[in-house]
Parts: sequence; C-alpha cells; structure tokens
Amino acid sequence: MENSLSFISDSMDVGIKNYTERKFKYDKWIVSDKYVLNENKLHLSKYSFVITSPVVRTKEELDDYRINGEKVVNRITHFIPICGLPSLNSPKYVSFYSDVSIIDYANSPKGWKTDYNELREKFNTQKTRFTITASFGGVRHYSIIENTPLEDLKIIMDNYDSIGEETKYLIFLYNAILSSSDDNVYMIIGKALEIINAIYPFNGKKDNRLRDFFPELEDVYKEHSIKELIGLSNTRKETRHYIKDKTRVIPHESLSKEEGSLLYKLSTNLILNAIRDRFELSRYAIIYE
Repeated sequence: MENSLSFISDSMDVGIKNYTERKFKYDKWIVSDKYVLNENKLHLSKYSFVITSPVVRTKEELDDYRINGEKVVNRITHFIPICGLPSLNSPKYVSFYSDVSIIDYANSPKGWKTDYNELREKFNTQKTRFTITASFGGVRHYSIIENTPLEDLKIIMDNYDSIGEETKYLIFLYNAILSSSDDNVYMIIGKALEIINAIYPFNGKKDNRLRDFFPELEDVYKEHSIKELIGLSNTRKETRHYIKDKTRVIPHESLSKEEGSLLYKLSTNLILNAIRDRFELSRYAIIYE
C-alpha cells in the first residue's frame, strides 16, 4: 500500500454556486479540495483545501515532505482570502472599539490558564454559551462565490514569485488586516492605502479612479471616493502619528464608529480588488451585512 502525506485545512463556511471538483499540481504536491454542500443554507456549506505529497517511501522522505509541506500550506493560507474566502487566521470574536468588551468565559486569556470551568461545574450550571460572534457590524466569516476557488488559487500560486514586491506586501497587509482584533487594524489599512495610492495615483481635479480602475466598487463606495478614504486615514488618531501644536504634542481626532466602519469596509474591498487586478483576476465587491 502506497503512503502519501496530506494536509487539510480547517473547514470554512463557503457557499459555491457552481462547484466542480478540480485539482492541480504545485511543486510535486497535489492541491485539491473537499466541499460539503448545505442545500438549505448555502452559506453554511463546508469547504477545505487538501494538499497531498508524492508517495512516501522512507522516514527521510517523510521528514522532507513534512518540512516542504508546511511551506506550501503557509503559502496557500496566505492566498486563501485573495480567492474570496474567509481567512483561516481571523479572530473568532472581533471588536475594533475601545468601549466594547468581549469575554469568552470558557477560554482562558491568551498566555494564561484558569480553573474557571472546573469551578463552574461545582455550581451544577449549564455550560456558558457565547452568543456574540462579531461585535463589529458587518464583519462576517463566510463567503458565497460563483466557482471553485482552486482556479484563482492556481493562477496566484503560479505567478506569485514574479509579481511585484508592492503586490506581495499588499497581500501581507491584507492578511494582517483580516487577522487583527483591535484598532491597530487602522494603521495597517493606512499603510495598504499608501501602496494603492502609489499604484493608482490620483490625477486631475476629480478622483475618477473608481470609474477607471474599479467600476465594480462604485455601488459600494456610493458618494465616497478613494481620495476621501485616504484623507480620512491621514487625519485620524488610530491611523496616523501625533502632531505638534505650538508647545503641545496632540493626537489627530479619533475615528467615530461610523468612520471606522466605513474605513474598514471600503478599504478591504479596495485592497482585495487591487491585488486581484495585479493577478488579472476578475473583481467583485465584498458585501458586508
């Protein structure tokens, strides 16, 4: 019996309207997927990536494939959000606001242990049920896409090494944004917007970059513009450094909740589509609920 080493990702809530089974080879590994359709609730269908090594014949080969397999897995993990899927590294509970506190009673604070669960059992109560899944209005952890993401993934993986450094850094920042759980996310967004502003510079009196480069986002942005978005990022405490006013060092004005939500939603749409544009992939709008 032949043996192969395999890695399978955690399942993601992904609905695929026109799913077809597909696989491709990358650096001797076979990249495939596993899809379990939920006919009643498409967005709760389950999707996973699977990578499989060539046949393993010796212990030495097994160790080599274990090392190389992790490199492939890390690369795929980095590209998953670019394919329109939820990030594997997104925090379970998200809040970008200082006046919102989220506590998961059942899990210990990071880096700590607690005997809370053991003590709770002594009170003979039901297990704690955590009901807040996302306190930041609109951040969702599921996707609905048209076709298998393996098509996009293959294009990205085949072309990543030759893509520009600015695009590689933009992918890094996009992943950092999706994995952030506090208002540091806005500093990362500001850095990403600087890169996009350099790739697609503003020219003329009116900012027509949405019309010229990202028409799929015009309905998302509505009356807003990329110039306005970058202006907001450049003038708020969460995204920019402090400024000196005569003898005092003072911060910029803080983002309001409405501004924070707007900055996050419009920026993630823009960053994703800018990256997909660099790989010549089709573009689309992220719908936040």
